[in-house]
Amino acid sequence: SAHFQHYTSTARHQSFQSTDGDLAIVSDNNSNPVAYIKGTGTADLLNVFDNTTEVFTIKDGGSVGVGTNDPACRMHLLAGNDRACVRLHNTYPTPDNVWELQPGISGVTNTGFCIRDITDSANRFVIDGSGQVGIGTNVPTYQLQVHHSNPGGLLRLLSSHEGDYDLRFVYQNSETNIWSYASSDMTFGTRYAKKLHLVTNGPQKRLTIDDGGNVGIGSVIPAAKLDVKGSGTDILRIESTATGAQGANLILHHNPGA
Repeated sequence: SAHFQHYTSTARHQSFQSTDGDLAIVSDNNSNPVAYIKGTGTADLLNVFDNTTEVFTIKDGGSVGVGTNDPACRMHLLAGNDRACVRLHNTYPTPDNVWELQPGISGVTNTGFCIRDITDSANRFVIDGSGQVGIGTNVPTYQLQVHHSNPGGLLRLLSSHEGDYDLRFVYQNSETNIWSYASSDMTFGTRYAKKLHLVTNGPQKRLTIDDGGNVGIGSVIPAAKLDVKGSGTDILRIESTATGAQGANLILHHNPGA
């Protein structure tokens, strides 16, 4: 029943101010409405059905559900796989520029989150189920893992505050390098009264600079400006490879008045 009805048949008509809502549309040769529009009370504002399955809902208050009739936020997408995604498609370039925000890591797992480059079939950014972040890798094993398979730069940090600062982590000449391309000196160290250690072979501390500026080689508690300790027969070696007449290779000078 309705105050006004545009009627073709029981399987195809529109009812205005019907018992189902302000507007009910029956279509697709089915006696069940495919859409309700309701504007009063606390009822849903819009319900869209595929046969008898509700596929699109606007709740009272404006929250939208796609695949769910009970959206938990302003836009709630629900599916049984990573197709509960958002696709961004730009047709201006050639080929089309297509990206997706996916609730899963494409090709790996249905847990986590992925920003996927659909055009080039590549996952560009992932967060796995434990919160680990990967850039250039689908399976990060650290809290943040950046992977680059091509030679050259891995990570670049830029700042224009008080000048141009450019710090790069690169793979070059079969070595891992940290380069400063800044327009000023590079400072590397600790901010507070803490020691700075250089290590090799895991946790082995080879060189230490304490908070007073004393340097220790083989000692993490240097007792002088330069404190060298070792268990070998050669503790300190200074050698000049220059040819011809040369001056003194080593000068030790004590200036008590300085």
